[in-house]
Parts: sequence; structure tokens; C-alpha cells
Amino acid sequence: PESYANKPAWQRLAMVLAGPFTNYLLCFGLLAYLNVTGLPKATEEPIFGNVVASGPAAIAGIQAGDLLVAVDGVPMPGFDGMRKAIQASGGKPMKFEVKRGEQPLELTVVPKKVGRASYRIEIEPKTELVKYEPAEGIYRAARTTLSMNAPFASAYASRAVASCASIGAASPRFSTASTNPPDWK
Repeated sequence: PESYANKPAWQRLAMVLAGPFTNYLLCFGLLAYLNVTGLPKATEEPIFGNVVASGPAAIAGIQAGDLLVAVDGVPMPGFDGMRKAIQASGGKPMKFEVKRGEQPLELTVVPKKVGRASYRIEIEPKTELVKYEPAEGIYRAARTTLSMNAPFASAYASRAVASCASIGAASPRFSTASTNPPDWK
């Protein structure tokens, strides 16, 4: 009598959705907290932040604060292009054009192989702490949570409704297939 299958459909649906709802609520809460207290964000300009001391970038002479200008003669407005170029290099030496203050430099970096087919030069972009007023932080958290999870929530909800409907149809208490009692043989 108290089993899941004997619960009304709305209660089963509520039980099925309680877990994902809690996850979305946790995501929203953490994002709101981080938006208000400060969230690290890469600077607009491709400026090197942390450079691992014994990594390929440091060996080549790249320092924290250097501005990335170009890689192998191709202008780099951001780090995404640099990452793609490093992966495509196959570990071959690459020419990095950087600016240190006002001084242009050309440095040769040999990417380090990590794993089967991944290459790195062991740097991080410079970041700055971005903080928002509480109302703006909460709004951004809600918008981010919804935009990241809307497709999954929609698919999950439709499956949950279909599941509850099929459970209800299969349950003798909710069966609409026949007015005769089920044959339990």
C-alpha cells in the first residue's frame, strides 16, 4: 500500500524530479555565491599569468605578464587559437611573438607531450577576480543555471512524465486497458 507504484502519478513525478531539482538548486546557489564573492575570469587580452617554472614556456623565456601577439606568424587575439596551434604542432618547435612591456620578443617554445596526443606549454592565462552586486550575481546565476541545464531538464522531464505514465498504465490500480481485474497467474 505504501509502495512507490501505488502512489498517485503526481507524487511519483515529484519523487523523480526531486533529485535533479536539488542539483539545479545547488548549482544556482554555488554560482550566486561565486558571482557575489568573486569569480576568476581570464583577462580580455591574452596575457600570460602563471608560468610553470620547469615547463616549456618558462624554458623558452616566457614570463608572467607577457602579452601574446602571434604564434608561428599567425596573430593571436586570444588563447583559444594558441591552444589549437599547440595541439596541431605535434610537439615541433613554435615561434611565439610576445610583448614584455613595450619590448617585442620572439621566443621558440617546444610543446611537451602529455598523454597520447596532447601537447602543452604549461602556462595559464592571467585572471582577474570579477565580483557582482548581489542582485546582479543572483540574476547571472539563474541565467547560467537555466541556460546550461535547460536542454537536459527538458529531456529528463519528458522521460519522467513518460515513465510515470507507463508505470500508471501498468499498475492494476491505474490500468485503463481493461475493466476486468488483472490475471495474476
